Amino acid sequence: AYDLVGDIAVLEIPDELFKHRFLIGRAFHRLHPNFATVLCKRGAVTGLTRVRNYEVLSGEPKTDTIHTEYGCRIAVDLAKAYFSPRLLEEHHRVALLVRDGEKVLDMFTGVGPFALHIARLHTAEVIAVDINPHAIDLLKKSIQLNRLRGTIRPVVADAHEYVPTAFDHDVDRVIMNHPSGASEFVEDACTAVRPGGVIHYYDFIGGPNPEDELVSKAHRLVRNAGRAIKEVSSIRRVRDSAPYEYQMVLDAVIE
Repeated sequence: AYDLVGDIAVLEIPDELFKHRFLIGRAFHRLHPNFATVLCKRGAVTGLTRVRNYEVLSGEPKTDTIHTEYGCRIAVDLAKAYFSPRLLEEHHRVALLVRDGEKVLDMFTGVGPFALHIARLHTAEVIAVDINPHAIDLLKKSIQLNRLRGTIRPVVADAHEYVPTAFDHDVDRVIMNHPSGASEFVEDACTAVRPGGVIHYYDFIGGPNPEDELVSKAHRLVRNAGRAIKEVSSIRRVRDSAPYEYQMVLDAVIE
């Protein structure tokens, strides 16, 4: 399996073939000479900044590139900040739901794909928060690469510390794309979102009925934060994350 990020191909090589990774990388590059670099993943996404290690198999020794989604140019450095090209359709889907004039909080923006898609399409204000300064530097670069209708305010901060002090039920929409950790920030999101506003909540869910489990979990988390879900407007499986486990998203209108 492989991902395409700008002019970089990222291979996912099974353990049993890993010792042959350089041979595989060179062969892949001969078949796809239009890529500048062929990388392979080394280990899982880890740490507060959600990055992983990569190894150059062929081509230019680099991890940075410009990736394009629906005409949106995104500055990426895979070794410094999280980015997944597999969320292309999700970035676009959420952006289409936004309306002109909205105030949007992107709590774990990474390099800012949600923020950039939204600001290209709408005259919205997006506050894009991430604890990783490298990610915010890349977002600032992307802002210069695109013609935006709206505005993006990049913020380097821990969402736990920043959100409760910066917002008071005055945000129209909150994006919580941190599926391994978003549950810990629901109270902060509920402090920010206005009555009738929307939270896009992401989580990793497995089991035979992941949709039902996610709805139940979201209701419980929002209730524990002192708010209530008025309506679940959408629930979907974004992508497979492991055997019998999915990255999922629930769009909830908050009372």
